[in-house]
Amino acid sequence: MGKMDYERCRAELERYETELPQLSPIIGLNRQILDIQESVRASLGPAPAVSAWGLDNLNADVPAMGSKSPPIPGDIFRDAASKLAKAFSDVSGTSFPLERIMSLPQLQGDDVAAIADDLLGSQLNLEAVAENSGFNTETIAFFLHSLLVPFFEREAEPYMPLIESREIKWAHGACPVCGAPPRYGVIFDEKGYRKLYCGLCRTEWPYPRNKCPVCENPERVELRQMTLGEDKAHMAEACDSCKSYLKTTEERILQRECIPAIEDAVTAAIDLVATKEGYSRAA
Repeated sequence: MGKMDYERCRAELERYETELPQLSPIIGLNRQILDIQESVRASLGPAPAVSAWGLDNLNADVPAMGSKSPPIPGDIFRDAASKLAKAFSDVSGTSFPLERIMSLPQLQGDDVAAIADDLLGSQLNLEAVAENSGFNTETIAFFLHSLLVPFFEREAEPYMPLIESREIKWAHGACPVCGAPPRYGVIFDEKGYRKLYCGLCRTEWPYPRNKCPVCENPERVELRQMTLGEDKAHMAEACDSCKSYLKTTEERILQRECIPAIEDAVTAAIDLVATKEGYSRAA
C-alpha cells in the first residue's frame, strides 16, 4: 500500500511480457498509460494534507472525498488525453475519436472535474462518442478512467497510511477514500487475508474473505471461484446474490507480492469467462 511505485509497475509489466508474449500489445498500451499517469501525477505537485472534512466523513462512515471529485486542471487533462489517444490509435490501428471527446461540454474550461462527476455517475453519453468510431463504449470509458486516475490518486495519498495502519476503520466494500467499487482483490499472508484495490484512486483496504464487496450480503456466502486452465493464482470471485464478480490474485500461489493494477491489466481473459457465465463487474 502507499504511493504508486511506477518503476516497480514497469518491471512487473516486463516480467509478464516475457511470460506471456501474446499479451505484448496490451502490455505495451498499459506501459504507455502508466507513463502518462506518472507524468500527470508529477505535474500536480505534492498531495494535500489530510483534511478535517475528510476525517469527519470517515468517522461518519462516509468515504473521505464524499461525492466530490478532486480539482482537474483542464490544460493538464487535455494534454494527457492527446497523448493517450495517440497510444490507443497506435495499438488499435484505428484513429481514436479524440475530437469528439474534447468537444464534450464537461471538458471546456480551467477545471474539468465535471467529466469525472458525469463519468462516475453514468451521466456521459458514451454511445454518441463511440458511434461509428471503431471503439466501443467500454474502451471510451477505460480511456477517460485512465486519465482520471492520477488526479484521484493525489487526493488519496495522505489517507493511505491511515488505512494501512488501521487508524481508519472501514468495513465497506466501496473505497474508503473516493467511494468507487473495488477494481481488484488480493489474497495475501499465510492466513489468507483479503484486501481490495480501488482502480480510481489506488487505495487498498482490508475486507472479509467470504463477503461480497458489491452487495455486502450479511449472509455468509460462498463466492464462486473461476480460473483459467492451470493458472490457479488468478481468478474471478463471483457472487450469486448480486451476480457481480471481482478479479483476484492469490499471492500464496503466485509466490510473490503482486501489484493489483498490473494484475488487472494481464487478466482480461478472466473477464471474458466471468461475463460469459452471466456475471458483471462493478468497477
